[in-house]
Order: sequence, then structure tokens, then C-alpha cells
Amino acid sequence: MLRHAAPQAKVTHTVTTERGYSYVGRASPQQKRVRREAALLLSREILNPKLADPDFLVRRSRRDIVTDWFAQLPDRGLTVLDVGGRLQPYRPLLGARAARYIAVDPVFEGLLDVAGVGERLPFRDASFDLVLCTQVLNYAASPAQVVDEIRRVLKPGGTIIVSVPAIFPRLHNQRWRFMPDGLQVLLRDFFGLEIVPEGNSIAGLCRCMNWFFGSFLRGERSRRFVAATLYRAFNLAGLWLDRFSRGRTNFSTNYCCRARKPAPTAAHDRRHSERRASCPHLH
Repeated sequence: MLRHAAPQAKVTHTVTTERGYSYVGRASPQQKRVRREAALLLSREILNPKLADPDFLVRRSRRDIVTDWFAQLPDRGLTVLDVGGRLQPYRPLLGARAARYIAVDPVFEGLLDVAGVGERLPFRDASFDLVLCTQVLNYAASPAQVVDEIRRVLKPGGTIIVSVPAIFPRLHNQRWRFMPDGLQVLLRDFFGLEIVPEGNSIAGLCRCMNWFFGSFLRGERSRRFVAATLYRAFNLAGLWLDRFSRGRTNFSTNYCCRARKPAPTAAHDRRHSERRASCPHLH
């Protein structure tokens, strides 16, 4: 299944990626254990968010959407790829459905299996039944190339599940935001595309308010106070009042997408070759 993979560094040193994040190239066993435990903890927090979490509304909604979509997959025997899968929060939802689960990210960290970039996945064509790419495309150098690579490694009829931010404050060194019309263009080479908001307008507005107030916080005490008061209040408001959005998504802050890969065509194969030829840095 592997085509090629980036090697780990041979000495302990800090590696700064093009996004500006710092990672340890080769960690000691103790460092690896600490990072793995931290990744598992954060993964569980994402899957089961608390009311004090400023992202409670979208994380809860995403979990429900993904749970429903997973339930429609075959009961077992799936080969799964998690692009950007340093944390893999939705892996437990697959249960016995996943016969093999592989996570890829640019640098070995957390729960990672393979080092590689989404623009050039180190796997053979038609290797996976399901590819997850949650909250990753907003960091990519080229989201279109990542999606094209996902399509390549998917088996015909295989499923892609993506989640992306739409309206949201700038965070870290994110590059992109995605609207439904743009997602239709980005995923145009798939069929059966579904685009589902992770909360409608009122939920989206409440989430933005969480981040607005959180952006002014500096001390740990003030963060705990706001988490216990404002975050909880806005999350409860979003949870109970979003029904009055009546399906309006003008202020939705995140979207989940599901689609399937069609049988290969000569036109797509040619377009894929042209894209790769136009990006020599990916060769």
C-alpha cells in the first residue's frame, strides 16, 4: 500500500515546518509517550466536547454527522486513511468497521503512522475504502491537490469525508476558508456530494461569540472563569436556539462533506497528470 514515505530525522532537533509550527524530529521514548498521551487526551476532548469548550457546538454537531455517515458504511473490512490524522478523534466511531487504519501527516507526532504531505500522499492508487480529512484543508498549501490525491488513493466507489471552516476568526497560520459553492467546485470530481453545516446561523453566531470573548483573555484564571460562564451560556443558547435559524446558514462556521469516487475516466486521469506536471515541487 505504501508508495514512499518521508524518513524520520536521525537526531533530536526541532523542525520548523512551512506553516511555522515546531515539532521534534526524533523524540526520546519518554517524549513520545508524553506526546501520545497528550494527543489521546485532546482526541477524546474533540470527540466528546464539554459545554466549557468554545468549539462545543461544531464538535458536537460534527460527531453526530460523522456517526450517522459511518453507520451507513459496511460493517467491517474497511481500509481507512486519515489525512492530517495526528489526533484521529473519529477513529473510535468506526469500531470493527476498520480493518486497517492509517494516519498521515507531514511530521511524526501524536498518533501518526506515516509522514507525508496531503499534496503527495505516499500510497498507491485505489488503496482505501474511506478517507477522512477533518479540519486539514484550511492549512494546506493547495487544497485542490490534496483533494486530487485523496481521489487517487480512494478505490472506485470509496468515500471521502471532509470537514472545513467557513466563517471563523483567524487561528494559527490557516490559509483558507470554504463556502458551499466553493466546496462543490473543490469536490467536483466526486459524485453524491453532501454538504452539511455543523450548526446553522444561530449556533455559528454563538460559537463566534465564544471566540470573540476568548480572544481578549490572557491569564489562566480568567480563561477558567469565562469557560465556566460565558462559554457554557453561549453553547447552551446555540444548542437550544439554533432551531429558530430555520435552516439559514449565513453564519455557519463549519461544514461537513461526504462524497464518493466514481469509476476512473480518461479525462480525469489526464487532468490529474496535468496538475502534477504543473507542480514540480511535489515530485
